[in-house]
Amino acid sequence: MSVAVGAGDLTGDGRNDVVAVDEESGKLLVHPGLGDGKLGARIDNGAGWNFDN
Repeated sequence: MSVAVGAGDLTGDGRNDVVAVDEESGKLLVHPGLGDGKLGARIDNGAGWNFDN
């Protein structure tokens, strides 16, 4: 991952989620929070988020 950010509740379940970008594929990934400090299975949420360094 090249970028990961705590983004708040993106899934609508009242729990904080994490957003990340996979550097190689450019996919935007949402990792839903489970409410116990752990993250659930990632959700692929689009592509084209590649970064040129």
